Formats: sequence, structure tokens, C-alpha cells
Amino acid sequence: MATDRGINVVAEVGKPFGQLIGTQFAWIKDENGNRLIDPTTGLPLRTAGRVETDLGNAQPNWIGGFGNTLKYKGFNLYALVDIRQGGVIFSQSNREQIIYGTSKKTLEGREGTYVADGMVAQQDDAGNWTSTGTKNSKQVNAQDYWNMVASDKEVMVSEEMINDMSYIAMREISLSYSFPKNLIPHRMINSLKLGLYGRNLFYFQRKTDGFSPEASAFNVNNSSIGIESTSLPMMRTFGINLTVGL
Repeated sequence: MATDRGINVVAEVGKPFGQLIGTQFAWIKDENGNRLIDPTTGLPLRTAGRVETDLGNAQPNWIGGFGNTLKYKGFNLYALVDIRQGGVIFSQSNREQIIYGTSKKTLEGREGTYVADGMVAQQDDAGNWTSTGTKNSKQVNAQDYWNMVASDKEVMVSEEMINDMSYIAMREISLSYSFPKNLIPHRMINSLKLGLYGRNLFYFQRKTDGFSPEASAFNVNNSSIGIESTSLPMMRTFGINLTVGL
């Protein structure tokens, strides 16, 4: 087992390596997986202390890609698509964005009030929280809600920082032209090719919130697989190639 900032990366018998276990707080939910909402405050109920929560596995269900080249006379067009499906990633960036209010998800209700998604809770005779079966409609201050999700680096609901790592990326497109010999200006040059290329251009599919899904690919040790840690965006590059054959 490896640990990194409130997340354990474990190997369990019968499961692929890369199981993510949260060691912070968790929402209290009913038997149907709905969050329970405190009827007095209108805020989601959270565990009284830190608990271990199974957050999913960082390993993909499958990875692949395909490239294709189209040629016409002297023109050569190449495209490469990169695909990853399945697997989850824990985002330290999401935690920071929520704490400082820079995430798009914190915009809702900022100028007014916020209604937390979940079912109104009630306590039974033993003091346990159960669902009343009524959907919550109580309005609260948005900042109070997000303080429940993450108030600082050591107090957060682990599952709220989990993202689906699936993506379909346009990894590369290049276009080149090979000049015919009668257009080559110098006799010592046997071949001349001019090309343009772009890499990491855009996503056909991306499910991560505010960061590149490939961010965890930069992590090379077992303690950080499936963890994004305030990573920089993927760099989109463009260039020109000139190939001269003598």
C-alpha cells in the first residue's frame, strides 16, 4: 500500500493494482446511495470522523488508438487519435479550486442561495440518520455548502475529488508536401518535403474537471498512480518540418 495526501493506493486480492481508498470524510447516504440532508441546516450529513472509502480503480478498462495516412499526389495527411476508457483519478486541483472558490462548479448559487442534492434525513430511535423519502429543497449559503465538501487541505469529502479518466484525444495531425524533382531548385538536392504538424490539439471526449486526464501519466511511482496533483495543462504544440535529401 502507498499513501499520498489522504489517498491510499492499494493492491487487493482479486482486484487490479491501483485501487484508490479515501481516508478523509464521507457523505452519509441512504440504502439507494442518495446523500442525506440535515433538515435543520439544509447541508449534507458527513461522517463525524475520517473513514476509509472505496473510490474506484485507477487502471483503465482498455486503451487504444488509431492512426491513418491519406496520400494524394505529393500531399500526405496523417492523423492520430489516442483513446483511454475507464479508470478514475483523484484530483488535488479540484480540492484547491473548491477551497478557494475558483472551480466552475462553485459558481452555482454564489450570488444567491444553493440547494444541496439529496434526501431530507431524520433520526430513528437509535440516533441513526435515515431518509424521509422527500427530496431536499432547503436553500443554504453556497459557501457553507462548499465548506462541507472541502474546507481545507486536511478536511474534505474524498469522493467529491474523483474524476472519470476516460478520454478520446486528437493527438496529432500533420500535413506534408513532397516537391517533384522538376520544382527542386538545386541539383544536389534529391528530395524536398515541407510539412506542418500539431500535437495535443483537442479532446473529442474529456470527463475530468479542469485538468488534463493524462495528468496522472506523469506520476511514475506506485504512491501516486491515479492521483493528479495541481498539474500543468498538456502543452499544445505546432511546428514546421523541412526535410532535405541529398
